[in-house]
Amino acid sequence: MPAAVRTSRTSRTSRTAGATAGKLPLSQDRIVAAALELADTRGDFSMRALGEQLGVDPMAIYRHFPNKDAVLTPSSMRRSPI
Repeated sequence: MPAAVRTSRTSRTSRTAGATAGKLPLSQDRIVAAALELADTRGDFSMRALGEQLGVDPMAIYRHFPNKDAVLTPSSMRRSPI
């Protein structure tokens, strides 16, 4: 197989590692719950502490929320009926 056609096994594995390693996928609900827990115990939270709490890189949280303030806005904690 030509080198240009090969796919990297490492990159494919790293994208699915969280789901296959038994970890829960990162979601807005999970992020908000962890942020509320940190805020209750520490009085506040940082994105770094939130990432540690969730077992993810803090930058991964920004895929779900634009900034720290958006994590605990009333709209992020309210579920809309479907």
